[in-house]
Amino acid sequence: MFQKSLEKVLTIAAIIFTLCLPLAIVVGSSSSKDTHIDMVYIESYKEIIKELRHQNDSLQRVIENTNKQHEEDMEWFIFKLALIKVESNFNPDAVNRTSRAGGLFQIMPSGGHLQEANRLLGINVFTDSCRFDPKNSNKIFEVVNTIRNPERSIYVAIRLHNPGAGEWYRDRIMENFYFFKELLYTKF
Repeated sequence: MFQKSLEKVLTIAAIIFTLCLPLAIVVGSSSSKDTHIDMVYIESYKEIIKELRHQNDSLQRVIENTNKQHEEDMEWFIFKLALIKVESNFNPDAVNRTSRAGGLFQIMPSGGHLQEANRLLGINVFTDSCRFDPKNSNKIFEVVNTIRNPERSIYVAIRLHNPGAGEWYRDRIMENFYFFKELLYTKF
C-alpha cells in the first residue's frame, strides 16, 4: 500500500516538474534538447532521481526557471494535475477516439485551444503535433488562460477548456483537485 502511495506521489512530482516550466510565452522553435520525464513508468524514488539526472534539462535548471508567481500559486498547478487526470489520465499520447483530441490536456486538432492560442498570439506558433508534447500543450493551455482568464479562476478555466461539459465534468475535476491537494500537502 505504501509503495502504491509513493508511486502516486512520484508521478505527481514528475508532472509538477514538467508543468513548472516558465509560463512566459517565447515565440520560436524549441531546442532538440527539450525532453520530458516519462511520468508513468518510474517505479521508485531512486529511479526518478536517476531519470531526472539524465534529462537534458536538469532538476536544478527546471527549479531555477520556475516562474516565481506560479511557485506561490500551487493551487493552479494542482488544478492542472486534476484536469490532466480527468482528460488523459496522465498519458501524453492519449487520443480520444471520437473527437481526436489528444495529449495531456486533450487539445482538439486544428481547433479549440490550439487555434485560440495561435489567434491570441497573432501568429501560428502551435501545430497539431504540439498537443502531444507536455511542454507545448501546457503552453497552449497557459496562453489561453493568461489572456482569457487572467485571474486564474479554476471554474472559468474549466469552462474555457470544455465549454459544453456539464456539472459532472467540473465535479470530477474538483474531486481530483481536492485529492491531489491533500496528497501533496500530506507529510509522509
